[in-house]
Amino acid sequence: MCRLMLLNREAVSLLENWGVLHAMLKQLECSFGGHGNGVAALWSQSERVSVQKGVKLRTEEAAHLLSRSAGRGADWMLFHTRRASSSVIADCHCHPFRSGKLTLAHNGHDAAFARLGQSIGVTDTELIARTWTRLRLPLAALDACTGVFIGFQRDAPFVIKGSPYSDLVAAWHRKTGAVVFASELPPWLAEGAFEQVVEVRRLAWFGRTLDRLTLDVVPYRPSPQRPRFPPVRRWEDPDPLLADWSDPEEEEAAGYANLIEEEEARAREAEGKLASAQAPKHQGEEDWRQGRQVEHDYPGWWWR
Repeated sequence: MCRLMLLNREAVSLLENWGVLHAMLKQLECSFGGHGNGVAALWSQSERVSVQKGVKLRTEEAAHLLSRSAGRGADWMLFHTRRASSSVIADCHCHPFRSGKLTLAHNGHDAAFARLGQSIGVTDTELIARTWTRLRLPLAALDACTGVFIGFQRDAPFVIKGSPYSDLVAAWHRKTGAVVFASELPPWLAEGAFEQVVEVRRLAWFGRTLDRLTLDVVPYRPSPQRPRFPPVRRWEDPDPLLADWSDPEEEEAAGYANLIEEEEARAREAEGKLASAQAPKHQGEEDWRQGRQVEHDYPGWWWR
């Protein structure tokens, strides 16, 4: 698992006014991250994207980069903290990934792409980004892959979530125009800073104004007892080949992750029949697909 967040310039200002921007990033890192962080910013008018990531990028630095980008007029920003699953801990495996005009970050593990990616030394997320760019696939088709995807394509942000079982919270504040998508929000923030906070079950969103009536959501009830991993050891040697996976802390963390996955699998089987009944009723089955699809119109190279 990883943790991620997509937010607009107004949301950065709102969190800064509350004095909680860095605390929010730290919360995500301590929850299911710590193996490398990354930030990206989008200037929609010029389609400019700035990315900075690495194993040693601290949350304090990430918060500063988000704040500086917002101050320089960036429209949308994202943060990702990685929990390594299919590859070693290294700067090159940190999110987000850029391929052509696509900037992509991912929370989840897609087994099929992970196996293919291992054969060429890349993660499942990086291979997905290259595949979607090379084949010019529509972003909405990411709902067939496992997990939550956020990022930018050309001049627009997007969020894709095809399964109700991955973590995604949406929060917005109409007066200021602040919008945040995150893997989780702490109770002290969810209850105070935003007018609407919901847990998203499925979503294909491309920048449209959020409306709870047209979203496939359930009320957000943050858990005060989320599992916590042991402290993560920082890797001082940048060579990914030297990553030692026999570290006992890492093995214990992996054991926790396996237990969580087994519990989720059992819950899915028991709750499968209830999922459709819990989903809100919309006028059409595809109402959960929000906004316009941004199309590729550039050649792109797979290995760019």
